[in-house]
Amino acid sequence: MYEQSEWWSDKWNPKDYCPANGIDFSRWFFEQFEELANNVPKINLNWHHSNENSEFVNFIVQAKNSYLCFWWGFWEDILYSTLNVKSKNCVDTHFCFSCEESYEISYCNDCYKLLFSYWCSDCSDSFYLENCDWCKNCFWCLWLKNSNYCIFNEKYDKEEYFKFIDSYFNDLEKKEKITGKIKDFFNKKPKINLDILNSDNSTGNHIYSSNNCVYSNNIKNSENLKFVDFWISNLHDSYDSEHIWVNSQLLYEVMTASVNINKSLFSLIIRENCSNLHYCSDISSSSNLFWCIWLRNSQYCILNKQYTRQEYETLVSRIIEHMMLPHPSSPNNRGDAEGGGVMSSEWWEFFPSSISPFGYNETVANEYYPLEKQEALSKNFKWSDYENPAPQVSKTIPAFKLPDNIQDIPDDILNWA
Repeated sequence: MYEQSEWWSDKWNPKDYCPANGIDFSRWFFEQFEELANNVPKINLNWHHSNENSEFVNFIVQAKNSYLCFWWGFWEDILYSTLNVKSKNCVDTHFCFSCEESYEISYCNDCYKLLFSYWCSDCSDSFYLENCDWCKNCFWCLWLKNSNYCIFNEKYDKEEYFKFIDSYFNDLEKKEKITGKIKDFFNKKPKINLDILNSDNSTGNHIYSSNNCVYSNNIKNSENLKFVDFWISNLHDSYDSEHIWVNSQLLYEVMTASVNINKSLFSLIIRENCSNLHYCSDISSSSNLFWCIWLRNSQYCILNKQYTRQEYETLVSRIIEHMMLPHPSSPNNRGDAEGGGVMSSEWWEFFPSSISPFGYNETVANEYYPLEKQEALSKNFKWSDYENPAPQVSKTIPAFKLPDNIQDIPDDILNWA
């Protein structure tokens, strides 16, 4: 594991870690790739050297003064947030674009001083909004447009509105009294079935200004996609991929790619300006790679070993033919209807879970689809038995004993457990 400046420096070369004996056609290629991935030094956190005062972030570019954030960037003074772009002074936000001074908002655009809200655009100085646009000074509102001083979608005068807000945020008992009203209010309001705008021949949700996007979600300015998800912009002619940022085309089973990625298959974590990658991971500004990891500014490599163009093209054809053969080590092997075994080939299969560097219980997958240890292992996942050490603190307090009023919270509460 290398620190950022060391990893990006010229002091080492990831090609030096290629297998000493080259390609082994007697073995499963996924196994060979896993060995290579374990040997090549890794970057401690996957952020770009353009960041400033943002050491504890991951998959972030051009960020300033940020802490514990994940994915995207071009922001400043952001804490505990994921998937944000061009935002400032925000905490605990998710999937937000061009927002400022906001807290606990998700899927919001161009909002200012917005708190506890979801799917809003151009809203400010408001709390608990959902699917609202161009609203200001609103509280617990749904599907409002161009509104001001509203509570539960009802109009108030300015003085009444702020009197209610002041009492609500300083009195936990009052908060609890309106909990039933909140649930009843949201349950009675109609909800839109699909959010598809300015798009033709498209099915899925949250599709904007796109055409021929089928079974896809969170798509913008794209065309000819199927089974694609996760805030895709300007992606064309691609299938079964997710998290492709912008200006890419002709991708199949690619996960997590940045800018200008073309003609690539079965790869993940591609940073920028790459093409013709097959079964690669963590690649930057490269082309014509097969089974490579952690390379940058490279071409015509297999398992991180450099070849001439002619050697590369000859070997790639041979490798693909070999990968098409059924292999006894494949984790995709299964029993058939007659009780026998059916062996699977490697070609046209994505990286199997068996070579993941993490235990299943260490990933967010376990939060969405919890598995017990033995069940996870039976599905070819790894499992980690590591336990975090107990915190060394002088005071502890259970959550139910915390004071109801925030004014009664001790100043040193952050030092407690």
